[in-house]
Amino acid sequence: MTDPKGEALTALALEILDTLVVIATPGWAELSVAIERRDAKPVAHSIVAREKEPREARAELGLDLGEVRASLDAALDELDELLGRGALASLAVHRASDVDATVALLASDGRLLAEVPLDERLYPYRVYTEALFDAALAAATIDEGQRALSAEAQGHDDWEYDAKTLELQLKKGVLPWRVYRAQVIATWAKESETLLWGWANDELPERSKSLSNAARESTKSHAGLGALRRPHLPADEPFASALARMAAARVGAWAVYPAVYESGVIYLGVLRER
Repeated sequence: MTDPKGEALTALALEILDTLVVIATPGWAELSVAIERRDAKPVAHSIVAREKEPREARAELGLDLGEVRASLDAALDELDELLGRGALASLAVHRASDVDATVALLASDGRLLAEVPLDERLYPYRVYTEALFDAALAAATIDEGQRALSAEAQGHDDWEYDAKTLELQLKKGVLPWRVYRAQVIATWAKESETLLWGWANDELPERSKSLSNAARESTKSHAGLGALRRPHLPADEPFASALARMAAARVGAWAVYPAVYESGVIYLGVLRER
């Protein structure tokens, strides 16, 4: 028989761990979060991390740290309601590795309210992991092509993409000017601030999805990239752009063209003709 409260605790602990990976210094082994009350609601007051080994600053993912902190506080509020209003005073996280962590929820007298293990079975469900940031750093392999595409495309007025022929046309005025072969990596919707991977987009022909499919398949041999396996996920534009670039770099695209339109962006993985 399943335990609804236990499942809810696990889901919230996963969300909290994800936010702390973004906020805290890379390489931490233990972390404590002190909580204060504002209008009777719990808010993370201080976050103190102890590093296992010093690491360089991580690659940028275009994340808004204010939004990440807000997500942390929202998860703490849900935890507080689940445990009994006013019970939660702090939490401590022990991380043996990026894959294996334990979240301890504590009362004001230090009493353990609950302990939530988050092991390798739950790793695929996480979004923000050290592995994701490492993959973002590795995406620098696409930089040379990206610079070259920007230089070649400078001065164009408009774009047109045919998902059946896989042809991206850059235009000057109404006339075609540059033509590239390209596939849809992902799309980003402005109103909902949601990223939808190309492989999950039912409106696209299959032949325009092979790059995005390959990016998803590549995560089977590289754990911790759950963000590339979810059909869609909340993302503001800088984060969506970073994820699309990362996915394109993993499958050997030459560059990414952000095809901006009124409702959002189509991220096209450009294939350089050899």
